[in-house]
Amino acid sequence: MTQTLKVTNMKCEHCAAAVKETLENVSGVESVLINLDEQTATVEHSEHVKTEDLVDALANEGYRVAK
Repeated sequence: MTQTLKVTNMKCEHCAAAVKETLENVSGVESVLINLDEQTATVEHSEHVKTEDLVDALANEGYRVAK
């Protein structure tokens, strides 16, 4: 399964790396692809991962996801 999140305050390479690491640490996430230009994070997972778990993990690190 794949989910794409719009991370509205991801502005630099450091932010992109932090978002990638944060999402990779969510249980069930297999990989994360960051597109800094589009401010998106595409999350691949084989088991169900709730979107709110991804959003909450990012919020705990100070990042916002567009609804």
